[in-house]
Amino acid sequence: GEKAPELKIKEWVNQSPSQGTVRLIEFFHSTDDQSRERLSVLDNYASTYPNLTIVLVTREDKATVEQAVTPSSRPFSVGIDDGGKTSSAYSVQYIPFSVLVDDKGKVIWFGNSSGLKETTISNVLK
Repeated sequence: GEKAPELKIKEWVNQSPSQGTVRLIEFFHSTDDQSRERLSVLDNYASTYPNLTIVLVTREDKATVEQAVTPSSRPFSVGIDDGGKTSSAYSVQYIPFSVLVDDKGKVIWFGNSSGLKETTISNVLK
């Protein structure tokens, strides 16, 4: 129920996320197998939950992210962390890591991305 820290993004690779929406923030790294596997899960979430704003945050450079993620074909925002400030603010200790934030900016769930249940997402969107 804590207020989610502000996203400190150096550059948006595609579009910046909508404000005042339920957001799923996913911390990503292209060399991590689980992170890459999560992309198809995030694509599925985007098509299943059109009111969910998905934000992918990485500490990699833009060229690496563009090659790994193909942001132009992804229905979510991809941002380059500003010197690790967002990762630090969210106390990210491992990748993949997700944070679910409600439309009032409160953290509803956080942890290993594979532990996030779809029922948690659908309950927050009600």
